[in-house]
Amino acid sequence: MSEGHMGGAPGAEKPPEAGGLDAQVVPAEKKFFLVEYIQEMRKAFRWVRSAPKPEEGTLKKAKAGLRRWAKGKKARFGVAAVVAIMVVSWGLFSAQASSTAVYQGGGPPGPGPSGNTGNMTIAGVVDEDSTKAVNVTLNATRLSGFTVTLTWTDESVGANQRNQPDQLGFTVMAPSGQNWTAPMSTSGTVNWKLDDTSKDYGAGAWTITVQGGNMGDVQPITGRPCLPLNLVCRPDTSNGWTLKMDWAW
Repeated sequence: MSEGHMGGAPGAEKPPEAGGLDAQVVPAEKKFFLVEYIQEMRKAFRWVRSAPKPEEGTLKKAKAGLRRWAKGKKARFGVAAVVAIMVVSWGLFSAQASSTAVYQGGGPPGPGPSGNTGNMTIAGVVDEDSTKAVNVTLNATRLSGFTVTLTWTDESVGANQRNQPDQLGFTVMAPSGQNWTAPMSTSGTVNWKLDDTSKDYGAGAWTITVQGGNMGDVQPITGRPCLPLNLVCRPDTSNGWTLKMDWAW
């Protein structure tokens, strides 16, 4: 018997196996995202074309049912309710808009004929039902623009409190004696703009008088009346303000 001869039928020998490694999956080839997007869009269009169309009878039934519903009491009541809500909302927003003073103001005026501009910012405090006057001397008697902006913020309060809005406004008087009024508002900002730039308003100081109206008190967040000795309720008798003036000549 020759060496190395194995038992079994000839040719039945098994080839040596690999070291137990799992079969490797060949990764799929990635496509450019635009190609995949176009392919998906084509699939979607084919699906839409192959989708069953609604029967004409179904559409007629739906239209007839909508007409019957529109003639019913519920439909008319619903339409009336929607219209009533729109009217009430319009009234509320109109009342709020009418109570907010709006004046031509905005940014500082551009340079005048001489190419010059000036500005000044003054801060102060005004008491309830009181005034605080500020005198400002401008650089010319004829102005190409003059704007005044008054801003203020209500005092902060606790989580269980609310601060009623404060009311402020101001008046403007030129050295010549002509005067204007920016009515009081609770919006937190009041603007004024010189309406006639053709006049000579004279040399001297312009007087801007800040007016303090009703200063809203601090109340419970529920809005209920304050009871005696209620520490949550406290009076508000003043407010700080900032007056910004821009002019050009």
